[in-house]
Amino acid sequence: SKVVHLYQLAGEFEDFWCFEKGIYYGTEALKLAHELNFKKGIANASNSLGNIYHLKSDFPKALEYYFQALKIDEELNNKSGIAIRLGNIGVIYNEQEDYPKALDYFFKVMKIEEELGDKKEIELTLGNIGVVYYKQKDFQKVLYYFLKALDMAGELGDKNGVAIYLGNI
Repeated sequence: SKVVHLYQLAGEFEDFWCFEKGIYYGTEALKLAHELNFKKGIANASNSLGNIYHLKSDFPKALEYYFQALKIDEELNNKSGIAIRLGNIGVIYNEQEDYPKALDYFFKVMKIEEELGDKKEIELTLGNIGVVYYKQKDFQKVLYYFLKALDMAGELGDKNGVAIYLGNI
């Protein structure tokens, strides 16, 4: 319970851009999770730290933590956790303009989300794929993926998503 509270606290400080406090609480969560051999706690604390380093634009450190979390989720066969970590890694590669790697990770995410039947996450991943193609100026694929995301948003009654994809299109 303490591990969970610590990494949630790290996330709260992340939300308010108080990175040093977030790193402190995330690191404490990670240490305690290791002491307790609490694998899910290790994965979630690592992901929290990855998120903070991502926001700090320390992409190598963010990837280090995301890959640690991914490894644990793979050991636990935690499909939703794997999808989250792969998506976070894809976002980092996209921001680093390594578009082939970003797409590779986003398509891996899509496969897992389809297996899980998680339509909301599929919608978001379709949008992420569209963004990568936009940055590459492959507008035919941009339109294809944003239209698919728009359809999914409409199906889910996600008015915010519909507005975003219409704006993107």
